[in-house]
Amino acid sequence: KVTDVYIYNNTLFDNDTLNDYEAELNISYAENCSVSNNIIYAKNTDNLVVLQYSTTSPVNVNLDSNLYYHSIGIDDVEFEWQNTSYTGFSNWQSGTGQDINTIFSNPDLVNVSSFPPDLHLTSTSPAIESGTNNGLKTDRDSIPRPLLSTIDKGAYEYGIYWTGQISHDWHTAGNWSNNLVPGVTDNVTIPPPGFYKYYPEVNANAQIHKMYIYNNAKILIKPGINFGVGN
Repeated sequence: KVTDVYIYNNTLFDNDTLNDYEAELNISYAENCSVSNNIIYAKNTDNLVVLQYSTTSPVNVNLDSNLYYHSIGIDDVEFEWQNTSYTGFSNWQSGTGQDINTIFSNPDLVNVSSFPPDLHLTSTSPAIESGTNNGLKTDRDSIPRPLLSTIDKGAYEYGIYWTGQISHDWHTAGNWSNNLVPGVTDNVTIPPPGFYKYYPEVNANAQIHKMYIYNNAKILIKPGINFGVGN
């Protein structure tokens, strides 16, 4: 029996490698458990994403605000709950009442073909800013989360953030997480002071799309500088 377990912000990928009907997420009898903000990417030949195999009905177990994917597609993906099989994501939702706010979509991970796979998000991922804020402060890379207003689904937060490891200079690429100075289409985050050595100073004109500044974070814009945020 599993009790009082909270499974938040994980990325599950290709777990059922033996293709023996174990699913990507396998739940036994459980009580008072929550599964949310996860990316669950199945590749098994049974097309099975979630399997709940206990003959006793689980008590207060809630799955929601996740992101599911299998290449078989939204209408043919399989789920099993309480010995009842559901074909198609919408049938799973309506038949169980689970995952009402979950989405079924390719999460657009960096590289699922490499070994090990790179399960970070790309800029087009539907997991970005689609999670439910749950109090988690960092991701698997110890990056502050959320980087913008809402937490991302999965184990990794996506975004460009100030690292300030070289200097105060906004225009030095090495002061940014992706080693590129942000531009007009970029969303950037200035984390809390403990995440960087030097706070940023903008000493030349700059334009970005969106900026999120944590409490107690600091940014200095020099006099006479045009610093644009948004269109």
